[in-house]
Amino acid sequence: MRGLLGEKAPLSKATMRRLREGWTQDFEAWSRRPRKDREVVYAWADGIT
Repeated sequence: MRGLLGEKAPLSKATMRRLREGWTQDFEAWSRRPRKDREVVYAWADGIT
C-alpha cells in the first residue's frame, strides 16, 4: 500500500477500513451498472517472452 499511497501515508486500521469501504462501494456500484446493449472488448496479455 505504501507504494500506492506514498511512504508517509498513514496506514492505520481505521485508514485501511475506510479505504476498503470506499472500494467496496465503488465495486458494488460498478457491478450493478447496466451492461445490456454494450459492446464488450477483451484484451489478453501475458508476460512470457
